[in-house]
Amino acid sequence: MHLSYIIHVLVPVGSIPELPAESCKEIKASEGRQATVSGKYWFDSIIPGKVVLAHCDMETEGETAYLIPFFSQCVK
Repeated sequence: MHLSYIIHVLVPVGSIPELPAESCKEIKASEGRQATVSGKYWFDSIIPGKVVLAHCDMETEGETAYLIPFFSQCVK
């Protein structure tokens, strides 16, 4: 008998290119105020039609995303 298992893994919005965020505020709202830290996240709203890696400054209430200047990380 062959058994197969499906493992479900929950990942935060913006943490992988397959689940990009619209904004830093969306990340902060989905993860809660205490859980989010400033850092790199994936977005689909900065460059139309592309998913890009950008830095979120969570110290400013999640208002600011800075595009990281290397587009080799873009997903087509």
